[in-house]
Amino acid sequence: MVEFHDACGAEVTIALTRVDDPSAFGVVPTAPDGAVIAFVDYWSGKGAWAELRPPIQAALKRWAPKGPLDFRALIDEPTPVSAYASLDIPTLILRGEHALGPSRLIVETLSTLMPAARMTVIPGAGHMGPITHSGAVNLEILRHIAASERTFQQREPATSHPAFAASRAVA
Repeated sequence: MVEFHDACGAEVTIALTRVDDPSAFGVVPTAPDGAVIAFVDYWSGKGAWAELRPPIQAALKRWAPKGPLDFRALIDEPTPVSAYASLDIPTLILRGEHALGPSRLIVETLSTLMPAARMTVIPGAGHMGPITHSGAVNLEILRHIAASERTFQQREPATSHPAFAASRAVA
């Protein structure tokens, strides 16, 4: 992902390195609550945690110890930037209107690297748009699925694709 970080800029690398560090949010096995509160308030603004419904808070608390591992996997991802150009598949890339700078840069960079990507900004949403603006997020996902189905119906049948023909020759 170093190459991808280079494409996005130093701000992304610094921000992701910060959230990758378990001590940045106080992630320790004996006190995950403080870590997840700090994490949510970092990405969504001070007081965002307090506005979440208790079931969402409980789910996020369960996730807290895994968070640093996810960020480490993201940071260490070896896929070169050039590989994204070969992903010619309908891809919906969402971000909230109020997303932090690093998220904005990642989303905007990905949307320019992938030929069939479509970036959509969810009005009024921040980083936690799937939770805070689930209706708008779900609507965009449904629109994307419908548009993707239309695109694939207009393409040639899968059985005429060279990859399918090659797999039949092997069998």
